Amino acid sequence: MFFADTVQGPEYPQDAQLNCCVFGENIIAAPGVSDDRIVNYFTSSRGCRLIACKQGYARCSVCVVDENAVITADRGIAAAAERNGVRVLVIRPGFITLDGYPYGFIGGAAFKIAKNVLAFTGTLEQHPDKTAILRFLEERNVDPVYITDYPAFDIGGVLPIMEK
Repeated sequence: MFFADTVQGPEYPQDAQLNCCVFGENIIAAPGVSDDRIVNYFTSSRGCRLIACKQGYARCSVCVVDENAVITADRGIAAAAERNGVRVLVIRPGFITLDGYPYGFIGGAAFKIAKNVLAFTGTLEQHPDKTAILRFLEERNVDPVYITDYPAFDIGGVLPIMEK
């Protein structure tokens, strides 16, 4: 069975067609960029609410904190998520490294490793919103873990393998 109905390419938007953010009962995606079969699967088959945005790199731009809370530097995603009842912490863009680009995204530098544990690729020491990020996590009973001593860097994402 083929899940996506798209041919990937090296440039935008062909490199962003699979870049959707699924969390809780929500999917953040860019209509016209995100693969329609993926969006339809999550909205029709799984009952997820579509939070439409213009940002094609929706998953890269969003750090999932829990089933109803996210962190992002993208104001368009933040506004759309808030309109749909999602708790959002808006941070300043930048301060996350990504080789070959001016900066990376928080969604590519953080990932859940347990229900109440959020791993960061590096520390938040250089991020001016460090205190707000840590407070937002604490309010949701989510503990941060830093994988390295380097400043946070964007690795694109992580596909967790979980066992029940």
